[in-house]
Formats: sequence, C-alpha cells, structure tokens
Amino acid sequence: MNLKSHIPLEIKMYLKYKLLPNNHTYDSFKGKKKIIITLAADYQNIGDIAITIAQKMWLEDNFPGYEVIDFPISETVNSLKALKSVVEKDDIITTIGGGNITELYWDIELCRQLIIKEFPNNKIISFPQSVFLNDEKKFKKTVAVYSKHKDLTLVAREKITYDIFKNNFKENKVLLTPDIVLYLKCERLKYWNKPLKREGISVIIRKDSEALIQKDETNSFINYFKESDAKIYDTIISPEGLKDRDGRDRALCTFLEKVASSEVVVTNRLHAMILSTVTQTPCIVLPINNHKIIGVLEWLKDLNYIKYVDSYDLDTINPLIEEFKKITVNKCDLDDKFKVIRDL
Repeated sequence: MNLKSHIPLEIKMYLKYKLLPNNHTYDSFKGKKKIIITLAADYQNIGDIAITIAQKMWLEDNFPGYEVIDFPISETVNSLKALKSVVEKDDIITTIGGGNITELYWDIELCRQLIIKEFPNNKIISFPQSVFLNDEKKFKKTVAVYSKHKDLTLVAREKITYDIFKNNFKENKVLLTPDIVLYLKCERLKYWNKPLKREGISVIIRKDSEALIQKDETNSFINYFKESDAKIYDTIISPEGLKDRDGRDRALCTFLEKVASSEVVVTNRLHAMILSTVTQTPCIVLPINNHKIIGVLEWLKDLNYIKYVDSYDLDTINPLIEEFKKITVNKCDLDDKFKVIRDL
C-alpha cells in the first residue's frame, strides 16, 4: 500500500512547509513597508495572470507608500517561511482575485487557507472573487478558517458571491466590487503594442468542467468558425517563461494584442470577455455552467459592445457578429467602484 497517496493534500502541504528550511528568498524586503500579493499566478491561465498584474497595478496606484510584492502560488509552500520572516505587523497581505474559492481548484483554496492561518496578525484582503463551493464539508471548513482571522476582508465580484459571503462568513468584512482586471490600463504595460487595425473574428471557448455544453457540441461549434477562417485560441497558454514576471507581462500583452486586433470576440471565458472590455473590442458572451459570467456582466450592462447570448445558436450569433463589426463602442469607467477596498 502506498501510504503517501492516502495522506490528504492539506496535510502534505503543511508538513512540507514545516519541514523545509527558510530559503531567505525575500530577505531584501526586510524592514520595508509592503503589500504582498499571495497566490500570484505563475501558471498557464491568462485570466489569472491578468488578475495578478491588474491587482499589482491597482495596489501601486492606491498605496504609494508601500512596495508591492508578488508571491507566486508555486512558492506558497517552499518559500512561505522566507516570506514570514520579513513580514511585519503593519504589512498588508492580499490573496489573488478570481474564481478559485471552489472544490474545482481545491489546491488553490488550500494555499489560500494556509496563508490566512500563517498571518493571523496582519490585515488580509481577499481580492474580488466568485465562490462555487457545493461540497458541504469543504464549505464548512472554509468558513471556519476564514472566521478565525480577526482582520480578513472578503471582496466579491458579483452579487451571488456577495450574498454567500454576507450570509455565511459573518466574522469577516464583506465588500462588492468589479473583477480587478476591469482596472487594467493596457497603455501602462511594458510590452503593450496597440494593434493598428482590427481584422477577423476570435473564438475563445472553454472545454473544461465549467463548460455548459458537451465536448462534441463544443468541437462542432469551434469547427464551424474554423471553416470561416476565425482565429481559435484559449486563455490557457503555453507555460514557457511564466515563472518570470517579465515573461508573464509579455504573455498578457501577446494575448491582449490578439483580442484587440479582432473585429469581434466570441467567448465563454470570463476573462476573454473582460480583456475585450478593457481593449474596447466587441464581444459576444456565451453561457457556462455557473454564475460568474452573468454576475460580472452586471457591471458591464451599460456597454453597447458586450452582449450576452444565452445559447450557442449560430442563427442568433452570426447576425450579431455582423452588427458588431459596424458598431461604434461606448465607454464605462469603473475605477471608482474599487475605492471601498482602499478605504478599509
């Protein structure tokens, strides 16, 4: 019998963290006033990379007296002792926004809970999240861990999650703001090159556990657009270069330029919709099997170039594509909606 395979992931993570020595990776930040972005994305999801970069941009703009430090999720166990050794009581800990308070990405949630437990005396802000916890045992455990922290603020990015937080996490402060990527300023990114023109259709479709339709239906949908010479890609990208901050910046700008060079984007990926929004690219948004797209769309309801379609019916989508090719887009500034985080 392989005993290791029967040890819960949470216990494996904690034992490894306790047994590893301090690798002193963060010694250069000792004595500095700082904000940490924990669970910072250094993996293949461009949406989570965009969240990390936008979160850093917002923190630097709103806390100018602090040094903002990325603490990559891949270092959560290996370098947590190094981080703890330089964090002082007035430093602020943040956890990445997104949609990862869920059993679907339980490894990420366990990393978040480890961070919350290991910094009991620091202000912690969980940046705008969506919650999908259907497993009752895991839900209760999450509530218990969060509730023990004396200064943990939970920020929801849509109303359903806000209500879940308010009704169940009664020991924590709860706020409602847009997804932090809606703060992203493309022109401030190091590698951003705004495309000179828009051409063609981009189709960005997920096929994973959050998809609404079956894989064969998804493939048929994608193949239809392939035959029409649409550009087909996803928000899951190559891992090459992502362990380096510069590489993540490049990857985000490469993706943004694909979106911004499109006449219309057709997607069921939340952050493809959001990156279409920040590049003012007309976007047709399709349903998935949870509430995060519908919820975040509430913030974008005044935009004439973001349109939700509740089915994958091509007879509905194709006329809308033609309409959107000719649209003059309007604007919507959501920056003020994030002030509630700054004012904590």
